[in-house]
Amino acid sequence: MREHICLIARTSPADWKITAFSTWSLSKLAEHLIQQKVTAAIGRETLRRILQAGKVSWKTTTTWTVPPGCRRGAARCCREAHR
Repeated sequence: MREHICLIARTSPADWKITAFSTWSLSKLAEHLIQQKVTAAIGRETLRRILQAGKVSWKTTTTWTVPPGCRRGAARCCREAHR
């Protein structure tokens, strides 16, 4: 099962006709594995360890947030807020 999980992790979500995101996150991959009945349940930390042991690498995602009141001209507003 671990090899199968690593194999799926090396595919693109687009290979599974998933268009909502372009790369797997641990939580999205875990959801997919459960939906595909690869496993009944799997936690993010267990999945991370399986991928690490299988030498599957990934990057963490960066999420940008915009402070309240900075909707228009967000880049300028944020630069000014961090001076």
